[in-house]
Amino acid sequence: MIEKTRDLTIDILKGIGIISVVVGHSIVQEISENVFLNQIYNFIYIYHIAVFFYIAGYLFKFQFQYSFWQYLWRKINSLYFPFLLVGLSFLLIDILRGYSLQQLISESISFIRFWPGNSYSGAMWFLPCLFITEILFYVIEKTIFKFPDFIQIGIYIFFSLLGFLFVKCNFIFYNIDLVFLLLPVMKIGLYVSNNNIHLIIKSINIRLISVLVFLLSALIFLINFFTQQKIDFVNRQLYGLIGLYPMISLGLILCVLSAVLIEKNTYLGKVLSVCGKSSFYIMCYHIFVFKLIDLLYFKIYAKLIYDVKTLYQSPYSYSELRFIYIFLGTVIPVVLSVIIKNIKKKIRKN
Repeated sequence: MIEKTRDLTIDILKGIGIISVVVGHSIVQEISENVFLNQIYNFIYIYHIAVFFYIAGYLFKFQFQYSFWQYLWRKINSLYFPFLLVGLSFLLIDILRGYSLQQLISESISFIRFWPGNSYSGAMWFLPCLFITEILFYVIEKTIFKFPDFIQIGIYIFFSLLGFLFVKCNFIFYNIDLVFLLLPVMKIGLYVSNNNIHLIIKSINIRLISVLVFLLSALIFLINFFTQQKIDFVNRQLYGLIGLYPMISLGLILCVLSAVLIEKNTYLGKVLSVCGKSSFYIMCYHIFVFKLIDLLYFKIYAKLIYDVKTLYQSPYSYSELRFIYIFLGTVIPVVLSVIIKNIKKKIRKN
């Protein structure tokens, strides 16, 4: 049995990914009007979803020991049940907001079938996609792990081509097209893990890593600028298809190098590590926090200068609050995560 110890680099990688998600959602409404924000948005979207599938693949070797049913139960326990609990919290909020019984039933059905049920749970589309990808990845790896490398590569190329075909045919049931496209990203993560590539990177001179981070960042910005392509999985913008995996690969290399670099800074490493450990709660609740900030701002000040209709914009309403969205959209879910974990510990002790 493989012993699993907490990997700070992985927690920092999660932190980079989830903070990028929050930042991306805090600027999305202005990217068509602001060239600078548009470039930031396109840069973030190169890696901000793919990095979580890379991490899932990286950690998969610790899951290989389980039978299919054990693995499935672990994923239900770690993704589906928490998804339902978050959905329940949103339902309670909507009851307080005076939603009709029909609206509440509709939301409940959506959450039960593992799908976002309202406007501030939109970011949770990622969780069922990750769940299905991980289950399918398990089945594939258990089937082909003894096959020669070239056959394994061919199988993942087949799934990626199938994903592109489904995108073209607009067959997007439960994001199955994205599931197929993201399977190779999990395979990359598993390959890196099996070959201890993170340890090799950590042995590189820190100044060289800093230079590589700068050069890679500049390269990604330049490619985005001159190609005018982007990766936006929700809207099926996939870097002209042919550019999807090269750009994801650049983004993942940048993230890993950045995580190793950040790990050298004790304070920043701890901050991002905490965010990474709380990434589930940040993913689920940051948009709700955005709207809570909007409501308070409108009640206290904005009603004097804005129409009430601005409150119904999503994922946020007031661009002047961007840095507050980012800060509180991260901090409040982290605090919630810590409270819930402490409660769980006390329950287990008793």
